[in-house]
Amino acid sequence: MTATDITSLGRLVLAAPGVALQSGAVSVGSSGGDGGGGPSGLADVTLLSGPGQSNAGYAETQDGAFLAMAQAVSFYLQGTGTPAVLTAWVNAGQAGTEVSGIGVMEIVTPSLYGGAFLANAAGASFSAASAASAALGSCGTGYAEYVAGLSGTQLGQIDALVSYWGENDSLEYGPTNKAVYKAALTNLLAQIRAMLGKSAAELPMIFFGPPYGLLPNYITYPPALREAWAELDADAALNFCWAVRQSYDTISRNESWNAATGVASGGNTDGGHRSATDNVILFKRAALPAARAILRANGLPATLIPAALGSGLGPVVSDATLVGTDLSLTITHDGGNDLIVPLLASQGVGFALMDGGDTASPGNIIQAVSCVRVDATHLKVTLASAPVNPHPQCRLLYPWAGEYWTVQPDTEIGRSCAVTDNFATVSKPAGFDINAALGAGWAANMPLCSPVTVTGTGASASAAFGIALSA
Repeated sequence: MTATDITSLGRLVLAAPGVALQSGAVSVGSSGGDGGGGPSGLADVTLLSGPGQSNAGYAETQDGAFLAMAQAVSFYLQGTGTPAVLTAWVNAGQAGTEVSGIGVMEIVTPSLYGGAFLANAAGASFSAASAASAALGSCGTGYAEYVAGLSGTQLGQIDALVSYWGENDSLEYGPTNKAVYKAALTNLLAQIRAMLGKSAAELPMIFFGPPYGLLPNYITYPPALREAWAELDADAALNFCWAVRQSYDTISRNESWNAATGVASGGNTDGGHRSATDNVILFKRAALPAARAILRANGLPATLIPAALGSGLGPVVSDATLVGTDLSLTITHDGGNDLIVPLLASQGVGFALMDGGDTASPGNIIQAVSCVRVDATHLKVTLASAPVNPHPQCRLLYPWAGEYWTVQPDTEIGRSCAVTDNFATVSKPAGFDINAALGAGWAANMPLCSPVTVTGTGASASAAFGIALSA
């Protein structure tokens, strides 16, 4: 990533300040402001892009990913009798669309690119307590200036924030200062909601991050950030939805991909930026969880979207046992009912075992060498070697490292090489077959979630990356 990449990012999914929604806006279904609408009483929904940096900029202004998400959210809300999502698309270079400094963006510490959303007066001694009360930094001020220029009508139409974010923060926040990151993100979210005149209950944060930041000195940082997102998601009072639980099954913008083999080639010189194709896929994955969150925020039951569709997060590993070098994984399905092991997934790509230790001090990482579907709810994953620690002290990872800078052990997955369910082809409830309505590819097979084990709820929730093996 270069400074050039990140100076014109952070577009808002609204018209420029003081102007009406643009003619290019997506409008599916009936129009109008909040308070009208269909049988559920929910009117058109507007998504606002929250904090993000270069991947968000590409996704929003070049790739059409945010637009695709809005269309999918609209479909799921229309399926309940709810009118549509209304999204105004603001392109780079139009008057009023720049948010000063927004792309430069760690959440707090501006050491890499010179800007941050929260001011860090304490420098290296920044603590969770100071992060929780920090004022806006240069990026946050730019965001506030943009919001101040929105009309009352525009502010009233916003129903969710969407942030695709975490790149530089995954180089700044690891196991030892995860609490600082959580406090900072919670503080920033509260300040943005205050700008918009919305409470936490009224305005969900739809959050997911691109794979990132695995320099050798920072190998534990991205797992720590995912622990933080899981903990925030577990605190219902925050209305924080970690919407995409697997983003490592992607390739970078400069790579070529062989659909027959799953092999990416052409080098990984731009590994910090996801390809346009993969950005669209990730944003579409976020749509169903986002639609459910918007229903809840409007006081409507999430069950208005049929439970048979699942949460939209994907299948999870619910149990893992080891005999010799063979792992037996039990999978709990979400919206699908079978397992698919495509392309390089059969070689076990992505799967690894942490032989003792934890995120802060990981033990030896043992890679997998094969993966086989046993039946609709079980996989057999074979490791390169057996662990030396007792099984309950070992953790299954999917994945541990990869995607940006290649480090060893490298357990990246790559496009279409994750184990998935069969969500694309299972029968959908009447009125909720998005592929039939919008075309193939909207309801894709969902990849196996990157496992994070959460204990407790609310502010006391604690997460650990991976899942411990059964005894």
